[in-house]
Amino acid sequence: MPDNLTGLNIDTNVYLNRANSDIKMYEILQEEIAHYNTTARDIVTKDTPDGRK
Repeated sequence: MPDNLTGLNIDTNVYLNRANSDIKMYEILQEEIAHYNTTARDIVTKDTPDGRK
């Protein structure tokens, strides 16, 4: 995983950067689960109105 990412959600898999503390990884995990549950598209794609949701 790139150093500049703390977490990444691909399909149904969540990847966490191990450089973070356990508490921080738990927070990131919750955030990635929320992204999975609430986002319809790739949130990295911010060059279109749909990608900026």
